[in-house]
Amino acid sequence: MEWPGTPSASLAVTLDLHDGVAWGRMSTGDDDAATDRLVLWDLQAIGTAPSADEAPAPAEWSTRGLSTDVPQDIFLTLALTLGSDRPENPVLLQQSTAQFLRRDAVGGVETSVFQGPRPAEETEQRQARSRYWVDDEGALLRFEAYLGDRSGQLARITVTDPHDEVEGLREAAEGVLVAGRR
Repeated sequence: MEWPGTPSASLAVTLDLHDGVAWGRMSTGDDDAATDRLVLWDLQAIGTAPSADEAPAPAEWSTRGLSTDVPQDIFLTLALTLGSDRPENPVLLQQSTAQFLRRDAVGGVETSVFQGPRPAEETEQRQARSRYWVDDEGALLRFEAYLGDRSGQLARITVTDPHDEVEGLREAAEGVLVAGRR
């Protein structure tokens, strides 16, 4: 996952879309002054801790509730809701501004790129706020969303091969995130 704002952020995480929880590593800032941390979140809270090879003790985590006022939090929530199993209404989708954009490749895999519908209140013909790269089997390989970055850059999620797991991080998620929900 990549967040383009200030500071920029890059995340190598596992998204468990079934249980609605994510965990992994996060790097913020530019290459000269990057800060690496562990991160985990669910649909209600986020926790971060100093980078380590195994999950830190619960007292070492900073937690807080997610907020719809924070664009990065909206992006984290979007990441976990991409696996929603609620089917789209095809009639409404055809009547919306969603459309096929082009063919492209992600990691050497051919995809179809679609833009999501623009909000109904937007009357200007502007670029949609979301784009989806879907392979020929129907798997989502990339997702981009505009969340208000002044430069117009999009936050991005790209599905990749598994990354190095931090030992015990998934198991620590539940206990750590409970503190952020309070």
